[in-house]
Amino acid sequence: MLEKMDAFFEARLHTYDTHMLNNIESAREFYPFTADCLPKAEGCRLLDLGCGTGLELGYYFLVNPTAKVTGIDLSQGMLDALSAKFADKDISLICDSYFHAPLGENAFDAAVSVESLHHFTMEEKIPLYGKLCRALKADGYFILTDYFALSDEEENEHRRNLAALKKSQDIKDDELYHFDTPLTVEHEICALLEAGFTSVEVLRSWGATHTLCATKRSILNITNGDYYNDYFLKKLGGPAIPFCEAMMDGTTVPRVDSDLFILRRAQELNVSVEEYRAKMHAQTALKNKNYAELRLWFGKDTFCQTNLLTLLAFLEEIDYGGSVRLNYIDDETFEVLEADVPTELGVYHSLYENLMISKCCPNDTGVLVREALERYLDYHSDYGALTRLVRKNSDKDDEALLYLLMEQSKAYGLSDRQAERLIKKYRSH
Repeated sequence: MLEKMDAFFEARLHTYDTHMLNNIESAREFYPFTADCLPKAEGCRLLDLGCGTGLELGYYFLVNPTAKVTGIDLSQGMLDALSAKFADKDISLICDSYFHAPLGENAFDAAVSVESLHHFTMEEKIPLYGKLCRALKADGYFILTDYFALSDEEENEHRRNLAALKKSQDIKDDELYHFDTPLTVEHEICALLEAGFTSVEVLRSWGATHTLCATKRSILNITNGDYYNDYFLKKLGGPAIPFCEAMMDGTTVPRVDSDLFILRRAQELNVSVEEYRAKMHAQTALKNKNYAELRLWFGKDTFCQTNLLTLLAFLEEIDYGGSVRLNYIDDETFEVLEADVPTELGVYHSLYENLMISKCCPNDTGVLVREALERYLDYHSDYGALTRLVRKNSDKDDEALLYLLMEQSKAYGLSDRQAERLIKKYRSH
C-alpha cells in the first residue's frame, strides 16, 4: 500500500535513526564520509535537501560546529526532532517539498542530500537540480549520497512497479508517495550535468550506495573573434565571448593591461579608443568577474596564435588564478583538433615581450605552436616568404596575385586586407 511521503516518515519518526543506522548497509560509514566531504570553513552556509532528523548533520557538526545550515523536509515531526538535537546550532528549517521551496541564488557554499532523492525520475530531478545549481555560490558543490539502480532494467522495473501500484489504488494525483525508484548512477550524472553542474565525480561506493560530488564552477569560454564566437554560441552553447584583435599586424607595447596598449592598438587598427574599448569583451569580463575556469578556442595559424599569446600574457598580468584549458580548432571547418589541453601560466608574458616587442622567438613556447610564431617573424620581415612571393609574382594582375597570396598563406591565417597590404607594400612596379 502506497503512503504519502510526509505521512510515511511521520509514522516512523521514533524508529527512524535506529533503522537507518542499523538496517541500511554501510550507513555508519557513508554518513560520516558524507559529512567529511562538506565545507570546513567557519560560518559556511549549507543546504540540506530532505534533512530528516539530521543524521548527516550530527557528523557534520563534529567537524564544523559553526556551519549555518538550512534544512528542508516534508515531515514537521522530523524537523522537530532535528531542531531538538541541535538546539545550540545555527539552523533554519523549512517544512516543504524541496521541489516547491524557493532556494534563492548564490546563497550556499554547498548542498547535501542523503538517502532522499531515490524516489524521483530524471525528468523530475533536472528542474530541481537546476534550481539547486543556481542556489549555490560560484565554485559551490552538491554532495549526494544515495542508493542507485544497478542497471537500466532495474531502474525501469522500479518505475513500472510504482505505476502498477498507483493504478491498483486508483491514485491519479501528483502528490509524492513513498516508493523507491532509483536512477542508475549514469542517469543521475546526466541529470546533474543537464541541470547546469559542470562536473560530477563518484567519490566512493558501498554496493548500490554511492557518494557523488556535483560541482558548480564559473566557466567562461573565450573564442578567437566574433565569427567563431557566433558559431560557438549556436552550436555548442555556454557562456562565450570573443577576443577581438589582430595582433599579427602592427606594433604593440610591453604591458597588455594598460591604457598605452589600448591607445597603440586602436591606432594600429585605425579605430578610435572608444571603439577599441567596446570590443574588449574578454578583457572586460576577466577583470569584472573571477572565473574559476577558462576554456580557450583558437586555431593554430599565426593570426590566432599571436592573439592567443597576447591573451595568455594578459592573464598573467592580471594574476588570473583559475584553471585554463585550450581547445585547438580547425579555422575552416571548426573541427576540434585538440581538446582540453591543460595550460599552465607563467611563461607567456616573457614570450610575448620576446616575440612581439623584441622580435625573437624563444625556446620555450608552452602550448603555442612554434612554427606559427616563427611565421610571425617571417611575416614582419622584408625578406620573408610572403614578401618574396609578392615580389616574384609582381607581373600578375591584382586579382591573380591576391588569389595566389591567399592560397600560399593559409598557415599564416591572412585576411584579404592583410594580403592587399602586403601586395601594396612589396609589389615591384
